[in-house]
Amino acid sequence: AAEDAAGALFNVAATSANKEAIREAGGIPPLVALLAGGVESGAAENAAAALWNMVIGCDVNSDAIREAGAIPQLVALLAGGVESKTAENAAGVLCNMASGNTATCDAIREAGAVPQLVALLAVGTESGAAENAVGALANLAIDCDVNRDAIREAGGIPSLVALLAGGAASGVAETAADTLKEMEHFDAVLSAVASAHADTAAFEDLHAALVNAATARLEAAEAGTDVAALERAIEQAAAVA
Repeated sequence: AAEDAAGALFNVAATSANKEAIREAGGIPPLVALLAGGVESGAAENAAAALWNMVIGCDVNSDAIREAGAIPQLVALLAGGVESKTAENAAGVLCNMASGNTATCDAIREAGAVPQLVALLAVGTESGAAENAVGALANLAIDCDVNRDAIREAGGIPSLVALLAGGAASGVAETAADTLKEMEHFDAVLSAVASAHADTAAFEDLHAALVNAATARLEAAEAGTDVAALERAIEQAAAVA
């Protein structure tokens, strides 16, 4: 019954009026409670899908979902991995909740979401889980050095670079490129691009930022006496030439 009810709320939560009505009727805490069923639970899968619909375009619902204690439970569901529809739905909720909301971004990071989101990138650009995960990481990275550091420390930069192979026609690859540009850890990004022999030319903004960073690093290295630094700068500049 709970699974069916959550599924029904998922369907009706597609409109703004219904999103508000569900919240005002006290629907968010019961949906959050269903997440505790875990990744194998159909009720949790449907509840996460309903919350995903609830949060799209509705900051009030995003705050209400956070205040109901959903974030740690959503993060726990990410452990279902790339084959789990429940994990995909949970990543979708987190992606939308992280959009322009500093308090929510902090709560998502503090709940340990970043390594789990990075892990979901491994399946590649054709995965809905990767699409939602890279969107969440993109939102987390905006104007937040702490989150950028967390993404880098979780190994996110090589994983994001790998997604660029999808090319400019891939929305996932475009979001990965935007995230890398937002990261501002350009030395780490250049190293990952060089290591993966990744082609960044199709992503104009990222490519321009990397070319500028590589040029500055090469000029600084040429003016110095550190041979290893010069060799690294030459390799990085060649990677985006």
